[in-house]
Amino acid sequence: MPNHIHFLIRTKGVAEILNLQGFENLGGLARYEKILSQQFSNLFNSYTKSFNKLYHRRGSLFIPNFKRKEVNNSEYLRVLINYIHNNPVHHGFTDDVQSWPHSSYSSHLSAKPTSLNRDDVLDWFGGTEEYVKFHLSNTSQLLEDWEC
Repeated sequence: MPNHIHFLIRTKGVAEILNLQGFENLGGLARYEKILSQQFSNLFNSYTKSFNKLYHRRGSLFIPNFKRKEVNNSEYLRVLINYIHNNPVHHGFTDDVQSWPHSSYSSHLSAKPTSLNRDDVLDWFGGTEEYVKFHLSNTSQLLEDWEC
């Protein structure tokens, strides 16, 4: 998308992240949230520096804060994946989900190597055929119901 991005990321659990960072008993959930926020900050800052260098510009690229939502059930996960993939269609940048080149939609269907958890995603939809059917069906009401 030219003006925003969507990520769906599965993080490690609170205990595992805090243990990896050496903060097992220091701050609990608040510390976990801070670590995750810092990781996103690092990602956005790194991308901004590279973009600015490439295009000989200065300044920020992103609105200072990002939004995040917890995905706590499989139905919402399916809807959210569909919402992300259909967002360029909704905003009029493409006519169909299959033709947008900057999406993980096609990567989930491809046999090419990827860092995506392709099999997990396809399993959430009940297989490749159901993944495609779900994305191509009219799910606008479902998306509105979930307020993605």
